[in-house]
Amino acid sequence: MPSAITIGADPEFGIKEISSSNPQAQSIVPARKVIHGSNLLGSSIGLDGSNVIGELRPNPASTALELYQNIDSLLSQLATTYKKEYAFYAGSYPGYATGGHIHFGGISPSDIFLRLLDRFISNPLNKVSYAKRRGSYAKLSQYRNQPHGWEYRSCPSWLSAPIVTKGVLCIAEALIKIFQNGEAGTRTITRKLLYQQDPTNGSIREFYSLIRTLKKDNKKLESIEILQAWGKREDIKERKKRKNIRLSGVLVWKQEHENVGRIQTFLENYSGTFRSPIIITGARQDRGSREIIYLSNDLLEKMRERIPKRMCGVAIASLAPPIGERVIALSYNLRQRNPAFVAKVLKTVLNRIHYIEREGASQECVESLA
Repeated sequence: MPSAITIGADPEFGIKEISSSNPQAQSIVPARKVIHGSNLLGSSIGLDGSNVIGELRPNPASTALELYQNIDSLLSQLATTYKKEYAFYAGSYPGYATGGHIHFGGISPSDIFLRLLDRFISNPLNKVSYAKRRGSYAKLSQYRNQPHGWEYRSCPSWLSAPIVTKGVLCIAEALIKIFQNGEAGTRTITRKLLYQQDPTNGSIREFYSLIRTLKKDNKKLESIEILQAWGKREDIKERKKRKNIRLSGVLVWKQEHENVGRIQTFLENYSGTFRSPIIITGARQDRGSREIIYLSNDLLEKMRERIPKRMCGVAIASLAPPIGERVIALSYNLRQRNPAFVAKVLKTVLNRIHYIEREGASQECVESLA
């Protein structure tokens, strides 16, 4: 992002008091009774104009990921002070119009840019929140001029979970680039957001995957307790014990079969990750003369509804590997093809597995927050 561009935010949150006798019983409490004054911890955590809603005021940044880290730090401070007595919620908080204002500097609030923010941020968030609670505040394309530039005001608060927060901020940054490059009116905006080679694209894909999961399960942002979702209620020992939903599995290449090594050279920079390692090897020549990618049963089951039986003329079939192994085996005849072509088809299969397992991780995240 050019240095002249800045991105900031002041996302709001509601507060509920936790009953000491029954932690599940929570009652709404005005923020002014919890956050005394508007200058707690300097001015980084305070009250909105009505004094009933709290808000974070992170330092603005030149990138979305830097702003995300600033927000994460403020939530850690909030948890240190209040996590035992209070619970915090975002979305469209009951009784109040909590918002997730996004601040921009160095770029004008044109109608085209506002519509991009509506389409890719507010509309998805509204589908998984009680948007009607916000009344006129939920009107699209709303903005207000500020000394630093202006703030986009249409979306509900997106503090609910780190995937949501990071996704929103990365989308905002990506839309700035798309708008500045004169690509706002093209049909390839969605593809650029999701698949262009950029460090933020993975966060954007995770965001939309989680939104789909929440919508499918009829769950709302308002049901997610912020500190729990961000892992701020755990001490260090508990955090180590918590199941890590990040995907860290890698590809394990077995090159004893002809041409597997040549195919690997075209995928050396592949960045997809998986739940657990996937072995890529060659199938024996006596398995047949067709061009086939064999998948172990667990992988094939994941892919059953997401991948055709043939891809670029290459068949997809079942393989029975040793128990516990996740294997992709390339048939002998397929390995005789141009290794660049085989790598291209294989990469498509790997990407499908990657995204499916990402969705599964997001689902586990939602279930853990319910």
